[in-house]
Amino acid sequence: KVDTIIILSGDADYVELVRHLKSEGVRVEIAAVERTTARILQEEAD
Repeated sequence: KVDTIIILSGDADYVELVRHLKSEGVRVEIAAVERTTARILQEEAD
């Protein structure tokens, strides 16, 4: 089982994926430049 996923993007297109992974109990981290990262993605990630 995967415990943690690190997404190397700040694109808001990943929000639904983040929500799904979290609902499955997976910790999701975002590695991106803060000023170009979608706010909703920052809010949804761990």
